[in-house]
Amino acid sequence: MNLKDLNKEYDNLQKKYGAKELDSIYNGGCDDNPDICFVFMNPTGRNIASSKDWKGLKSPWIGTKNIWDLFIELDLLDKEIYSNIKSKNICFAS
Repeated sequence: MNLKDLNKEYDNLQKKYGAKELDSIYNGGCDDNPDICFVFMNPTGRNIASSKDWKGLKSPWIGTKNIWDLFIELDLLDKEIYSNIKSKNICFAS
C-alpha cells in the first residue's frame, strides 16, 4: 500500500464517520524516506485545515498548538519558531 492508497482510505473514513462539512486531511511533510514520522488521525473542526474553506496546505498538524509542545520537547523545533507559533491566535473552524 502506498500513500495515495491511504489517502483514498482516509477520504472513505471521513465520508463514513466524519463531519460532512469537513475535509479529510493527510500528509504535510516529507513523503520520501523521512527521518521521523508522526501519524495524526484527528481531522476535527479544531484543526483549521479540515475546513472546506481553508485554501492553504491541508495537513493534520496545522492549527493544533499542543503538538508543538511535543516537538520542542523532542528538540525537533527551533525555540524562536516555537515561540512564534505559540503566540498566534488561530481561529479554529467549528
